[in-house]
Amino acid sequence: MLKLVAAPNALKGSLSPFEAARAIAVGAKRAAADAEVLELGIADGGDGTAEVVCRARGGAFREAAAVDPLGRARTARYAWLDDGTAVIDVATASGLALLQATERSALTATSYGTGSLCARL
Repeated sequence: MLKLVAAPNALKGSLSPFEAARAIAVGAKRAAADAEVLELGIADGGDGTAEVVCRARGGAFREAAAVDPLGRARTARYAWLDDGTAVIDVATASGLALLQATERSALTATSYGTGSLCARL
């Protein structure tokens, strides 16, 4: 029997690591119906890290008020683990994906939103 591990990172802007792992597993099973596929989402510290850690360690998601890189109000999601640890993706409040291409400037964008999110916890 063929044994595979599908352990992708997120595919920015399209699939979470878990959705990508599922798609890989479906494709593998299509090619080899008897394949055993272990699906694992992974993260490199960027987008999706809180979800990967939350699923691995147990916990739930919470939301808090934050601001984006240009100071606009938004709601940010973070993981709260069963042991009381908070896991925050910096991208939740400070990520480039929150900005239009024309808004991306090191002179005006900040990571203040991530810091203020940490201070609220």
